[in-house]
Amino acid sequence: MARKANLTLVSDNAEPAEPLINVNGFVDAAAAAEYTTAGHATITLESRRTGNHFTYQVNRAKNTDGSPANRWFVGVLSGPDNDSDYSYIGLLETKTGGSLFRQTAKARFKADAPCVKGFVYFWSHVDRGHLPSDMIVRHNGSCGRCGRTLTVPASIERGLGPECAGKVGFV
Repeated sequence: MARKANLTLVSDNAEPAEPLINVNGFVDAAAAAEYTTAGHATITLESRRTGNHFTYQVNRAKNTDGSPANRWFVGVLSGPDNDSDYSYIGLLETKTGGSLFRQTAKARFKADAPCVKGFVYFWSHVDRGHLPSDMIVRHNGSCGRCGRTLTVPASIERGLGPECAGKVGFV
C-alpha cells in the first residue's frame, strides 16, 4: 500500500518562520560579505516591502604592484546589458574594526539615489553581522571570485567555487 506524503504548502502557513530565499539567496551575513568581497561578485538586492531591486557588480581593486587591494569598486546595473552596463557608485574599503562604503567624485549617482541607498543599507547591516530582514540578497549563480558558473550545490549556496573558497579563506 502506497503511503501518502504529508505536504504543507507555503500558502497554508500565514507567516513562515524563516524567510523563503531562492537557491541563489543568502541567509547568512558572513557568506554574503565573503561573496561580495571575493573579487568579482554580482549581487541583486530586492526589497521585501516594495519588490524593487538593483543589481551590483563589486570588483576588487589592485595595488600598483598588481596585488589585491583592500578596496572594491561598486557599480550598479544601469542599462539593458547585464554584463557591461554598470555605472560606478562608490568604493567599499576595509578599515580597522570594519569596512566602509563611500562615494567619490566619479560616482555616477548621488548619495540620495535609491540604488546607492540600497547598497549602503545592505552593507551597513552585513558589516554588523546580519542580513537586513526586509531585503533578499542573491548572487547570480557564478563564483564571486573568478566568475565561473557554479554547479555544485554547496558552491551555489556559498557563492564561491571550492578552489576560490579556499583562496579567500572560506572553507
